Amino acid sequence: MLVHSSRFFNIYLKKSFVLTKWPRFHTSSRQNQASSKQKKYNKPPPIDLKSVRINSAENSKEALPKPNKTAAIILLAVPAITFGLGVWQVKRREQKLNLIEFLEKRTKSDPVDLPTNITDFEAFIKENEYKPFKCKGRFLHSKEALLTMRHDITGKNQLPGGLVITPFKLSNGSNMVILINRGYVPYLNFSPVTRQEAQVEDEVEIVGLLRSNEPLNTFTPKNKPPFEWHYRDIDQMSHELNTAPIYIDAAESTSIKRGPRGGQTAIQLRNDHLTYLVTWFSLSALTTVLWWKRFAKTFF
Repeated sequence: MLVHSSRFFNIYLKKSFVLTKWPRFHTSSRQNQASSKQKKYNKPPPIDLKSVRINSAENSKEALPKPNKTAAIILLAVPAITFGLGVWQVKRREQKLNLIEFLEKRTKSDPVDLPTNITDFEAFIKENEYKPFKCKGRFLHSKEALLTMRHDITGKNQLPGGLVITPFKLSNGSNMVILINRGYVPYLNFSPVTRQEAQVEDEVEIVGLLRSNEPLNTFTPKNKPPFEWHYRDIDQMSHELNTAPIYIDAAESTSIKRGPRGGQTAIQLRNDHLTYLVTWFSLSALTTVLWWKRFAKTFF
């Protein structure tokens, strides 16, 4: 019994000694580790980083190729060309503004009687396009054609449709027959039966703008006379319908009730030249600054 007690007492003393000494030992070990780290990282680097950076910067400058006068002269063409394009857009904008003003005055001028003694139709159309004319006569409804697909320029009808092109026999004793674009009808009224009230047989007076051939684009389908018309080819239409090559867009004011809606002439011209000239002049200024920074020392 005494032996067991002595053993227990010795084990207890050892544990107490370890527990009292452990915090000091643990703290001292941490301090030793921290001091070792400080010693490790406080050592000077094996190379001079500052001198390396300076040398690398100097080497990179020396590595850059020296400006070539020939290349400088060639690259100077970039700001020169863009500046020239900007000047060209200034002139184009002035021309477009003059054209818009000219069309505005011409379309709003007083209508005049359509002459019947025209000898050169091509020259007459070229000289008087968009000019308002007035004429009296009768429609030949049996020969009307549809120009499809079109939309209502006036915005009063959103349905797809077409333009009703009808031969019009003048009543001034000349017996000349011309083409009248009576206006827009929705696809629901393509058939003349649906608009019988507007198929007048009496003499009427038409006021409208003289037009020329319609410019084509790659997506416009070809005309297939006598029933399929997709673009305004006055010579082809006049030949097929046996009329003179005179084509007039009827004004909205001369539209017949419940019939085609006139006023289908688009005379608004896009004028984006201000945007273009700002773009070209900006590019010219930017490329000039870049050229000066790179090649100025070569010449000055």
